[in-house]
Amino acid sequence: MKTKHVKRSVMVLLLNLICGFLAVNLAANGLNIYVPGGWINITDSVAQSKTQGLPPKLVDTSKKSICKLLAGDPKTFGDKYPTYFAKIHLPQMDNFKFSDASLKGLDEGIKTSAKNSALMSVVENKTVTINGTKVFCSVVDLNLAVKNEKIVVRSVSYYVPDGDGASMFTFYTMKDEWEKYSPVFEDIVTKTLK
Repeated sequence: MKTKHVKRSVMVLLLNLICGFLAVNLAANGLNIYVPGGWINITDSVAQSKTQGLPPKLVDTSKKSICKLLAGDPKTFGDKYPTYFAKIHLPQMDNFKFSDASLKGLDEGIKTSAKNSALMSVVENKTVTINGTKVFCSVVDLNLAVKNEKIVVRSVSYYVPDGDGASMFTFYTMKDEWEKYSPVFEDIVTKTLK
């Protein structure tokens, strides 16, 4: 029964993320989030009304969503799709335990969402241990259209323990930039979970 709830919650969350509507509650926040040097904390910039030169998409996302943190690499702000990450708390995963059964449900939920979406395909789902912490990692490709041009954005989400539940770090970059940014994304999670 719990596995079905997790699958359903993951499907709803992924569909919301793809559509750009993020409806989550950030009351619980126990992680000190690492932001790489040179990256811009867009959440803070928007709060301080310092948005000149920032991609409108990220400014709008920061204003509309209730992400705890949205940060990006300014070197990509002129690209078709900027490289950035968002950290959110997942209320539907409050009291989530990183047990084998729960992680299997998460894996199945993501794969089911991808099967039901023309926009998303799963590259890899796996459970990893980072600094002694069990983490679920999901890599997906998102087929999007930007200014009438089809692009592929690769996204990796790390589901990490946060208080009594889970939070999610989701990173986005153009697929052809994946090799460059994948180690940076992993470094952010590793330094956050230290």
